[in-house]
Amino acid sequence: GAGDEAREAAARAESKDVSALRDGLAPAFLLTGDEAHLDDEFNPEADLVLGPEKSVEHHIYVGLAALWSGRPSRAAEEMERAEEKLMTLDGSEADLSSWVQWVRIMRIRAYLAAGRIPEARSAADAARTAGKGRINGLLVYSAGLADLAAGDKQMAVLMTNRLTAAGLKFWRYLLSAQSALAAGDVGGAESALSLASQGIDIQTTVCPGISVEPYVLSAQARTLLALGRAPAAEHLLMRVIGLGGRGIFAPDILVPAWELVAEAREAQGNRAGAEEAWREILTRWGKGEETPLLQRARAALGVK
Repeated sequence: GAGDEAREAAARAESKDVSALRDGLAPAFLLTGDEAHLDDEFNPEADLVLGPEKSVEHHIYVGLAALWSGRPSRAAEEMERAEEKLMTLDGSEADLSSWVQWVRIMRIRAYLAAGRIPEARSAADAARTAGKGRINGLLVYSAGLADLAAGDKQMAVLMTNRLTAAGLKFWRYLLSAQSALAAGDVGGAESALSLASQGIDIQTTVCPGISVEPYVLSAQARTLLALGRAPAAEHLLMRVIGLGGRGIFAPDILVPAWELVAEAREAQGNRAGAEEAWREILTRWGKGEETPLLQRARAALGVK
């Protein structure tokens, strides 16, 4: 949570001619809402002038900055370029596989945030095919969300059934909950989320230091809303929004959480609070691409 200190450290590194998009500096700017600084550092010739590893880092952080600022289609493009560069690297198969799967996850999620469901589904199918039997829980979960968005509940259930190993059960329960919500089975979602929550403290993080909290808390909040428990849902959603560094790789959850906050406040008769939540979306993504979320926010506020 020491955002100012992080930016000061990054600024000192930049003064030594280190790009904000390399050497791990970008998170300092992402966590303090300064995506514009990373945009300024973007080099369209990065693939020509940087080594492969630096080029991968460049594309990943440009993509994350794009997703944080409401440009999910641009984010998907950058993750695709990062994957292409990763495939040219030498290194241990395990390390490379972990990074490749991660950028595939972010590409699927970026397409979902853009409302580009066919592309999300295509990216999910490609990731499943390319996995060669390796199962990453978050990847299978994200691909399952693409299936549900496309209306293919049967495929989502099939994906759930692949998550049988002990270390993958958290994602199994979470995807089961999302499938139940999509089917209108709120009780089933609540039961699955209860099982997921029981194992959250012992699950492997998404990557070192990055929590699984955004994924489970947002699903719990949706379920509470469906159960008519708006105050409890709002409480959870504010926890999601306040995750800071633990949610750095989940802007597609943290920013849309404001829409659920608006819904929860409306359910409690707090129209002014709901409008405030909608305005947060305009503040964060209003200068980005024309996403479905942004369209809904504008419609709710009666602005163009």
